[in-house]
Amino acid sequence: MADTTSGTFKDKAQDTARAVGQGARQTAGTASQAASDVKNRAQDALQAGKHEAQQGIQGAIHQAGQTASALGQRASEGLSSAASTASDLASKAGERAEEAVSTVGDRIHSLGSAVRERGPRSGVLGSATSAVASGLETSGDYLHEQGLSGMVDDLQSLVRRFPVQALLVGVGVGYLMARAMRRE
Repeated sequence: MADTTSGTFKDKAQDTARAVGQGARQTAGTASQAASDVKNRAQDALQAGKHEAQQGIQGAIHQAGQTASALGQRASEGLSSAASTASDLASKAGERAEEAVSTVGDRIHSLGSAVRERGPRSGVLGSATSAVASGLETSGDYLHEQGLSGMVDDLQSLVRRFPVQALLVGVGVGYLMARAMRRE
């Protein structure tokens, strides 16, 4: 389950990298088209100009072609590097999120064990303490085993099974958040 979220982050990072690469190719294509336009205009001027002007124009054409090619290459390399960095950062963020959820799960389980050990063992309070401890331990185990990706999958499954109820819960949470923000 943990690989699903990391995979999602990686997929999004790879999609971003592809989009950046496509932009680099388009930029390089535009630069090549501009160089081609300059070359065509210069060739037109060559036919109309004198011999001295022809040599200068040919040099300018050559220089414009080299500059456009270098510009396209640099843009492509820079965008490729940025895409790679974005992909790496997204992957690391996904891994850290999974580790954090697992750590929280371990701590919640430990809290449940501590409540069980330190709370009353008999009577109504003992039953309540046992129920709270069991709930904490079960929640901690769930977080540790399922991780963030498992939680996302379970939440998606619930929303698919109960779409109206999920919508109503979302509206209620939004309303409560709006009220809380107005008070600040």
